[in-house]
Amino acid sequence: MDRCPNCRARREEGSTCRRCGLELDKLLQVEAAAERSTLRGVAHLAIGHPEVATYDLAAAQDLCRTPFAGLLLGFAALLAGQGWAGARHSPSSYRR
Repeated sequence: MDRCPNCRARREEGSTCRRCGLELDKLLQVEAAAERSTLRGVAHLAIGHPEVATYDLAAAQDLCRTPFAGLLLGFAALLAGQGWAGARHSPSSYRR
């Protein structure tokens, strides 16, 4: 997270926004969980498990949407035979 989602101030080190005082701990934890899910999805793609990768990448997108995870989700869905269009528009549809 580069900026505070409340006031858009540039984020410096620490868990509180320097301008508005918003506590960022929980948001940073969610962002980290999304990154871990994305990395798990990449690992599952690398070992040839696109079905499992769609689950991890959909979870990452549900937590924190990023273009990278969105494209990976579409790619994994294609490999899994689930179709690109559905992956791009409804990541949570790939839940187990």
